[in-house]
Amino acid sequence: MKILPAGILKGLPAFAHLSGYKGTYQPVLADSIEVVEDFYQEKIQLLEKSLKQLNVLENSREIAFLCREITGSKKALQDIFRKKKNRNT
Repeated sequence: MKILPAGILKGLPAFAHLSGYKGTYQPVLADSIEVVEDFYQEKIQLLEKSLKQLNVLENSREIAFLCREITGSKKALQDIFRKKKNRNT
């Protein structure tokens, strides 16, 4: 008998704790653009590392969740880069 992660039993991805999963994407509040940029870069690295450890047959929900989180984080980084570019011009 296989023991499932607690998140699966509740219908949430097992990696839901990584971003404070509440069903929506949560923005980060910080004093400087550089701090937010570092946060998202580290978050993407952590999520990609977690993604490499999963198996498609056994962890499809977790993979889908991580992919959404990575995509959202990359979009946030794009917004940060636009803000930095506009601030420097």
